[in-house]
Amino acid sequence: SEKAYEKAVDRLLSSPAFGDHWARHWFDLSCYADLADISGNVLIRDAWRYRDYVIASFNSDLPLDRFIHEQIAGDLLPFDTARQRREQIIATGYLAIGPWTLQNYIKKQLDADVVDHQIDRIGRTFLAQTVSCARCHDHKFDPVPTADYYALAGIFHSTRTTSYDGPGVWSAINEVQLPDPAITPEDADQRARQRAGLQMQVQKLQPELTSLLPGIPGATDANVLTLKQSIPANDVDTSYELTLLAGPSVWAGASQHTSARDGLQIDLIREDGTSLRRFQHSPGKWLGTKDAQRFHKVRFNYKGDGSGDVRLRLTSATPGNSRFGGAIDDLAIVKLTLKSDDSGQINTSQVVFEEDFNGLSRGPITGVQAHTGLTVLAKATVPRWSGDGINHTHAVDRGDGNYAVQFYGGRAVGLAAANPQTAAEKEAHARATALEKQIQGLGVQISKLQKQEAPEHALAVQDVDTPTDSPIYRRGDFQNLGDEVPRGFLSAVPGSGDYAIPEGTSGRLQLAHWLTDSRNSLTSRVLVNRVWHHIFGTGLVRTVDYFGVHGEAPSHPQLLDYLAHRLRADDEWSLKKAIRRMVLSQTYRMASTNNPAALQSDPDNRLMWHMPRRRLTAESIRDAMLSVSGQLDQARGGPSLGLEMNGNIRGAGGNVNPATWGSRIPDYIKNRRTVYLPFLRKRPEGDLEILSVFDFPHPNDITGARPQTTVATQALFLLNAPFVKQQAAAMSARLAGEQPEERG
Repeated sequence: SEKAYEKAVDRLLSSPAFGDHWARHWFDLSCYADLADISGNVLIRDAWRYRDYVIASFNSDLPLDRFIHEQIAGDLLPFDTARQRREQIIATGYLAIGPWTLQNYIKKQLDADVVDHQIDRIGRTFLAQTVSCARCHDHKFDPVPTADYYALAGIFHSTRTTSYDGPGVWSAINEVQLPDPAITPEDADQRARQRAGLQMQVQKLQPELTSLLPGIPGATDANVLTLKQSIPANDVDTSYELTLLAGPSVWAGASQHTSARDGLQIDLIREDGTSLRRFQHSPGKWLGTKDAQRFHKVRFNYKGDGSGDVRLRLTSATPGNSRFGGAIDDLAIVKLTLKSDDSGQINTSQVVFEEDFNGLSRGPITGVQAHTGLTVLAKATVPRWSGDGINHTHAVDRGDGNYAVQFYGGRAVGLAAANPQTAAEKEAHARATALEKQIQGLGVQISKLQKQEAPEHALAVQDVDTPTDSPIYRRGDFQNLGDEVPRGFLSAVPGSGDYAIPEGTSGRLQLAHWLTDSRNSLTSRVLVNRVWHHIFGTGLVRTVDYFGVHGEAPSHPQLLDYLAHRLRADDEWSLKKAIRRMVLSQTYRMASTNNPAALQSDPDNRLMWHMPRRRLTAESIRDAMLSVSGQLDQARGGPSLGLEMNGNIRGAGGNVNPATWGSRIPDYIKNRRTVYLPFLRKRPEGDLEILSVFDFPHPNDITGARPQTTVATQALFLLNAPFVKQQAAAMSARLAGEQPEERG
């Protein structure tokens, strides 16, 4: 009956599976995947938050105009609650997640490519226009001049999508900390103040503890070089100059390098173990291969006190695991004296110590650094010096046998393991022990506050600090700049000149409003055409991603305008109402039987004389097999992949090993609905090969209409694939267990 049919429609529209199904159509357009880089080896841990946002938006029937606003400018929209603010930030993952070439070392090129994809995605998804064709020249066919492209580009160049901190080549997708709805702003401020106060206390105490550790034998495993013999460089009231060459260094990977806060430490130690003088120097941050042999002269001056000869001790100024203080070469101490003769007073100098480190002996480990091309020696030995620490002495060949020594920061191994000998060392040990206990107590309090806060992050965009207009890139070349273009929209679309972009903002909010302006009916036409395409198998405009000159004309232009108007005015941008109207129509409920006469006059069914048969999507085939076999995991939402897989995932900008993750889905999630599985930026394979066989689109491509192929591999897959056999066996066991009397 009519009422029963309507009831069935309403039941399906209210099902949680509605969001799963329609979100997958959206992800075809938004290029969603769980890997950030186009090469497929950088996991983004928080991509699933955007996926869950889209599914929840469709299930809650979030108006499509609001859906557009939140995805393009959610971070700029007003909000009433922390939960709303949180969801709006997550929504901008639409712009943040994409097929970026994050390892591109030419960062301006990366930025230009990211912006181009964002323009292309918005142009095709909401306007069905190939705006990105105007990147290098005016559009050949449609009224999109290059100036319009760079008016939009200015908006997205003023939006932070990726970030680069160096020193390697990898960029990262921008992350934003999410507000916690359970914590009031007052609570958050109070905790932040408490934590800041505790951290300030640690910052005051830590430098003293750090300075004491190198003087306590066994307290740190940082590599230390200590001169075996004392040198006469401490005459009373005598001036000395200590000189050296210092430079930054890098070890096995670009992440293991001298940073801006690292440094070198040189101690002059008396015979009783007390320190005469301590010198520290930061050689500067290692920024790349150009720093491999960059050393500069450093000078320190001191005055002797006559307390006896001294020894030199060299180490890192900042003990800390995986950090290098830097490299030292050509170390010397010069005695400065002032003498008088007949012509007056003159300065003289006498070298009392010098070391070029070129006489060192190679250790058991020698290799060539991939990042510098220099030969590096691990666990080398240097005559006249004793080496201690976890890696002993590192050395780097600067060329022609000219060596410099590198200093590894190491880590504090615990004062309990220390072995102080002299009175000065024992005094330092007692003070360091007291400081360590105090710092540990503060650390416990800080950890408690951090656990209470437990900040979460989302892949999201933000306005840059200083939004600016973009110049035209002549022929698309970022190095060949033309005139600057004010930020704006497509000049051929009504209303484009009515939205002024305020100073200090990117213009994303104005772009979102312009896209859904009632005068801009193009967006609503494109959206209802996409809905029609998914319901009837073919859009009223069959080129769903392109309404331009070379796109197909609509088969029913009045119907397209009617549906677009109803979406905007009557349905208030409700997707569910638009779908309900279509599926309750007589057109949708027509039979699929053949009519020879109609087939001859309208073989493509453009006049809708029958309901076309439509293919199941690859996801529907897979999920249906799991469902009938009883194996479908009904869980919804949450991370696509367990993030506890050691050695496989290394953070938002870390690497993923495709050999262990790319082809095989972990057992504990492999039976989830397809939309909740992790997706790589490549053709699905292994456990997800079924998707590739049945025309699942490549996640790097903006796909409004999936291809439909009929090939032998599809039939063979359904006969022979291990996945199909497993589900067939499970279904047989399920049926046998439920109805044993029907077994033949």
